[in-house]
Parts: sequence; structure tokens; C-alpha cells
Amino acid sequence: DCEPSNTSFDRVLEIPYVMLKEKSVIVVGLDPENELHPLYEKGQEITHLLSQQGVIITQGISRELSLKKGDQITLTYGDVSIVTTVLGIQDELGSSKVYVNRSALSMYLSLGLDQTRYNVLYTKHIPEGNYITVIDIEDLVSQSEDLSNMMIIMTTVMTISAISIGVIVLLLIILLAIEQYNYDISLFKVIGYNNKEIKQIFINSYLFYIMIVFFLTLPMALISFEVMMWYMATQYSMIFPMTLSIFQILLSLIITISIFYLSMPIAYKKIDKISLAEALKTYQGVT
Repeated sequence: DCEPSNTSFDRVLEIPYVMLKEKSVIVVGLDPENELHPLYEKGQEITHLLSQQGVIITQGISRELSLKKGDQITLTYGDVSIVTTVLGIQDELGSSKVYVNRSALSMYLSLGLDQTRYNVLYTKHIPEGNYITVIDIEDLVSQSEDLSNMMIIMTTVMTISAISIGVIVLLLIILLAIEQYNYDISLFKVIGYNNKEIKQIFINSYLFYIMIVFFLTLPMALISFEVMMWYMATQYSMIFPMTLSIFQILLSLIITISIFYLSMPIAYKKIDKISLAEALKTYQGVT
């Protein structure tokens, strides 16, 4: 044993190259009461579940292998296989780990002779002494946060771009509709409707349909994100978190409405160009 004497630490037992459905994972033995590596599922701590018989898998494994809480899984190490239950799903996308009770894992590896085995130490500070490998978790966390922030930016840009393109297409449809309904607009002018009333009927009413389209496309966007994450996970074993936050949805809604109102002067001008004389001429020509 080579344990640090100048800081607190947690003992961990890691076993690499364990197979789960033809995927290589790392089995990590943690103590349920460990302080430095608590496990969370949707923000709720689930480390205490390690005191039960079963395992906790990472969200990366859950997405890639389509596993959920309560599923039975088979872990294979060499010629030995163990069937166990998924107790929870750790909020961890960037790694393929299966967390188990350290004492139980130690007992299994030692054929029931030793429940205190470990090969990794988690500490808050770099310990004194000689170690094969020392990993600074702060660097890993920083890299993970940078990747997460990059994906948030990419998701936001993709969402705003898609919505903007959709709104622009819809506005083109509105302009084409004005051309198509040229006779109807002329008829309304002959009847006595002023430009403001005609704009309300033929243009402003489209905002309602834009809102319907916007909220109908939200579920489609969420589903497409899930499909993209599943595809990247299954084909390339890469997990990129892609979600839509309330802020992103509100921002997209504001941009959508802003583009609509900024583009309205173009449509208004087309209606204003239809003079009453032209409207009478168009109406007389048709009748």
C-alpha cells in the first residue's frame, strides 16, 4: 500500500476491458459513502444505491446500448460472466463506466478472501510519494466543460439557423400569396377596406400560423437531437449532449417574431403599390 498521509482520499478499484454487449467498459468499484466521487442521476445523488446488489451505468452507456434503469445486463471479464441489474444512470456522457460496490467487487476478484482491495486513490490534492500515474481531474473537468459549452453553442446556432430559414421561407410564401391574391386585395380595396385593414387580413394573420409552426417543430427538433446523439453513439462511440434549454427556446421565439416584423415592410409595400385605380381596373377586367 502507498497511501497519502497529507490529505483525505477515497479508495477505488478499477477493472478495465470488461465487456458489456460487445462494448469494452471500465468497472469502477466505489464505496457508497465515498466523498470525492458522488454519483448523480438527473441532479439527484444516487451514490447510496451502491450499497444494494446491482450497478450504476453512465449515461453514455445508456444511450449507446439503449439501457435503462431496471434492465438486466451481463458483464464479461475473460471467461467469467455476471448478470446484474441497472440500479441507476449516472449523469456522465463522456465515459463508458459501470459503477459497483467496491467491497463486493473486491470479494468477487479475491474469491471471497478480501473485501478491501483497491488500485486507485481519489484525493483533493496531489499526494506525496511515488505513483504509476497521477491524473489532475481539474484538467479533465475543464476539458469536459469546454466541450459541453461548444455543444451548447452549436445547438443554439443550429436551432436559430433552422428557425430563421423556416421563417424566411414562410415570408417568401406570404409574398407569393400577395401576388396570388392580387385580385382579392383589389376587391377589398374596391369594397372600401383601407390598407391597414387589408394588411391585418392578408399579412398580420400569418403570425398566428408562424407560432403554430414554431411550436410544432419543437418536438421534431428534440427528436432529431436524440436521433443524432443515438447515431453518433452507436456508430462512432461518441456522445455529444444536444438539448434545448428554456433560454434557447425563448431566444428562438424572439428571433422568429423579430424576423417576421422586420420583414413586414416588404410585404406592406407590395400592398401599398396596389392603388385604388389599379384595383378598379383589375376588378373591371375580371368582371
